[in-house]
Amino acid sequence: MYAEEEKSLRYNISDYYMFNKHKYQLPLVYRTLVWEVLAVISGIVCFYIPFGVYNYGVANSSGRTEDLFSTYFASY
Repeated sequence: MYAEEEKSLRYNISDYYMFNKHKYQLPLVYRTLVWEVLAVISGIVCFYIPFGVYNYGVANSSGRTEDLFSTYFASY
């Protein structure tokens, strides 16, 4: 059955599998890793920049500084 399919296609099926692996499957793994690294970096940036700006100094209506939750709420 395999030989008949190769005859009708006029090329080696294993060559197509190798082409598919190198052209589509391996780059997908690399792209997935790049997206995961980008998500981690974005999370770090979105976390540390607002906390660096506020520096635990979000003031309430009476002028006193609030806790960490208020800093999170203000940065969100």
